[in-house]
Amino acid sequence: MRNFINYCLLLLIFGGLVSCNKVDNTFGSEYLSNDITQIIRVDSFRPSLQTIYTDSFPTQAKGVSMIGGYTDPILGKVKAQTFLEVAAPGYSDIYANTLYDSITLILKVKRSAFYGDSTKPLHIDVNRLLENITPPNSGFNIYNVDTFQYSPTTLGSTDIVVRPYSTDTIAIKLNDALGKELFGMLQRGSDTIKTASVFLDYFKGLRLGSNNTTSLVLNCTDSVKMRINYRKNSVYTISQKVDFILGNNSHHFINVQADRTGTPLAGLGTSFKAINSNLTNNAAYTQPATGITAKITFPSVKDIQKAPNYVKLLKAILYIKPVKKTYETTFPLPPSLRLSTTTILNYLGNDLYAYGASGTPVIQYGNLMIDYINGENTTYSYDISIYIKQFLADPTVNSETGILVAPPSPAYETVLNRLVMGNTNNLNGAISLQLYYATIQP
Repeated sequence: MRNFINYCLLLLIFGGLVSCNKVDNTFGSEYLSNDITQIIRVDSFRPSLQTIYTDSFPTQAKGVSMIGGYTDPILGKVKAQTFLEVAAPGYSDIYANTLYDSITLILKVKRSAFYGDSTKPLHIDVNRLLENITPPNSGFNIYNVDTFQYSPTTLGSTDIVVRPYSTDTIAIKLNDALGKELFGMLQRGSDTIKTASVFLDYFKGLRLGSNNTTSLVLNCTDSVKMRINYRKNSVYTISQKVDFILGNNSHHFINVQADRTGTPLAGLGTSFKAINSNLTNNAAYTQPATGITAKITFPSVKDIQKAPNYVKLLKAILYIKPVKKTYETTFPLPPSLRLSTTTILNYLGNDLYAYGASGTPVIQYGNLMIDYINGENTTYSYDISIYIKQFLADPTVNSETGILVAPPSPAYETVLNRLVMGNTNNLNGAISLQLYYATIQP
C-alpha cells in the first residue's frame, strides 16, 4: 500500500513539473524533494563526438546554382561549380528583317545565400559542355562528386563585386560567334532549334565555375537565361530579345570539392570515413555540402538506470555550443540544424521530434541563440527526451547508435554555413546533455 501511495505522489509531481517555477540549481542538486521522491538533474553522462564523411549525395533539381570558391582556415579550400542544360525557345517565324545584337547569360542572385568574403570580386567562367549530362550507371540521380567534360575555352567570364543583400542579377556577355550561330538558326527556322533532342545534341549545356582568385561562393536561383538581343527593322528599329532557358531540371546539379590538406580533417574521406573528436582538436564539424557531418553518441547514458533509487527518466535536453571564434560574418553559423537518427553505418535516418504545445510532434531546428558580445552563450538547444527514452528502453542499441547534426534539405546540399562543435574537453565551447530523472526513497 505504501508503495502504491508513493507511486501516485510521484505521478502528481511529474505532472506538475512543467508548470512549476524552479531555480537553476547546480549539477546534481534536487529540483523537488520530500520524504518520498526526488527529481534529480545530472550532466555527467557525457556525449561523444565524431566527424563523419559522406562521399556522395544527389544534388540535382535543388533550384540552386552554386558558383565560386574560398579558403576556410579550419576546413580547407572549397570550390563549387554548376552544370546545366539549356532549352531552345519555342520557334516562331518572326525573325525576318532582324539583326543580331548580343548574347548574355543572366543569373538571378539568391539574396543572402553566400559564403566567404563578399568584399572581393567573384570570378565567374561560363564554359560549353562537350558531353551530355547523363546520370551515372543508368540511374536517375546526379551527385555532388559528378562532373562532365567542358571546353577549356570560356564562352564568357566576369569579375564582379556582389552585394549579396542587394545585387539582384548578374549579366555575363558571351561569345558573339555563338550568339550569331544561334540567331542564324532562328532566322532560318533550323530543325536544330525546332527539335529539342536535336538541339541538346548540338548544345549540350553549360558549366558555371570560377578560378583560384575567388574568395566567395554565391548561390543563384535556377532562373538561368541565355538571352539574345536583336533588332527588328520596320518603320522604326525595335529592340527585341529571345531567351534560351534552363532545360531539364533534373540535369541541373551542383559539384562541390573540398581540399582538407593541412586541416584537422586531412585524410577524412580517403584514409577513413569517421574520426573521433579527440583527434581533431576536441571538435566535430558539420558542413554537409562538402561531405562532413557531426555525429553524437551517448556511450554511457544507459548507466543512469544504475543510479541509486532510479525510477524513470523525465527529460533530456541537449545543448550544442559552437566553439568560440569559429564563426563570424565571413563564416556564419547554420541558422537551422536538425538532429537525425543514425547507426554504425552513419546513414541519415529519421529526424528527432518533440511534442509541441498542442501535443503534436514537432521537428526541432535548434532555437539558435547567438551571444554577440563574447560568444559564451551561443547555443543550439534540443529536447531529446523521446529519443533518450527509446534509447534506454532498447537493449539492442550499441555505442555507435547516435544522431547526426545537419541542416534540413535543401540547405543540406546547397549551403556552406559550418558548425564547429566542441566535445566535453573543449574549453572554448562544449556539448552537454542534461538529464532529469525521478527517484523514490525506499
